[in-house]
Amino acid sequence: MGWRHDEKTARKLVESDPAAAIDLIERIVPEAEKSMLGGTERACDLLELKIEAAKRAGQPDTVAAAEAELRSKIDAAIAEKDQMLEDGTGGARAIAGALEAKARYLDRLGRGTEANRLRLHAADVDLAAIGDAGAKARLASTPFYVLTHGAMGLEMGRAFQHGYESNYRAAAEVLRDPLISEGKAVALARCERCGGVVEANWKKGRCLKKHKVDDVRVVLVEDADAVREEMAVALT
Repeated sequence: MGWRHDEKTARKLVESDPAAAIDLIERIVPEAEKSMLGGTERACDLLELKIEAAKRAGQPDTVAAAEAELRSKIDAAIAEKDQMLEDGTGGARAIAGALEAKARYLDRLGRGTEANRLRLHAADVDLAAIGDAGAKARLASTPFYVLTHGAMGLEMGRAFQHGYESNYRAAAEVLRDPLISEGKAVALARCERCGGVVEANWKKGRCLKKHKVDDVRVVLVEDADAVREEMAVALT
């Protein structure tokens, strides 16, 4: 029934028969890693499960070997994402996707702050691409729709453009909103009416006093003081 079924079985065996879970995981890791539905991230999931099973089974050598294999896969995956980012090919969504993937690997290494900084960077990439994506969508779609649908084609082209923009904005929301709601990130903006750098609602483009603001930046709480100073300098 495939490695995914075996993975479910292995998870059940971790507590009841960890040695059997280890044997099963060792068999399915290569298959999971090669699968389109698995990949390196799923292989890492399995190796983490193997480490848990080995600890329960009292097999320190197996724990050490699995930890080394896991670290090797994570390091290779991060290097691959770094190369993708250096190449800068594939468009904004591909770049943002590489940043998100690298963030997940950093999470596995316990480097959560770095990971979340990358998530916010990925959101910035998505939002910066909205205008560009909209322009491309308009140029590509409107002439076709006007040609094939007459006057209605203009509205269809605009709808197509709106779809592009909505996709990028939704991707940014998925990355930004959880960090803000968890208190790990904050939205900052320069507000002329408040007379300084204040917290803001990035989706509404308004400060907490509901004044309209521009250039809202979402940053980690750890970085907020430095960003406030940087933004305040621009006010002077």
